[in-house]
Amino acid sequence: MLADALFLAALPGVAVFLLVAAVELEELLVVLGEVVGILGQLVGDGAAELPAVFLDVLGGGALGGGLGSRRRFGGRGGSGFRGHDAS
Repeated sequence: MLADALFLAALPGVAVFLLVAAVELEELLVVLGEVVGILGQLVGDGAAELPAVFLDVLGGGALGGGLGSRRRFGGRGGSGFRGHDAS
């Protein structure tokens, strides 16, 4: 009888432990999923970074000139389009 009483008294503690462990596991999986998503974005963007470096030369990035240079097209940058309200 005493063993049955001790066993029955321990069951709620086991249930609480299992619930807490399940919640902590779920939180860990959410964090792991976020990390995998961020790493996937970084790896996915890596394929575009090398061509972007070469395209930066066309926009006058590091070299200060290039095909899209402000000095060559009016000195102010942009397309020169003023919109419909311009005088």
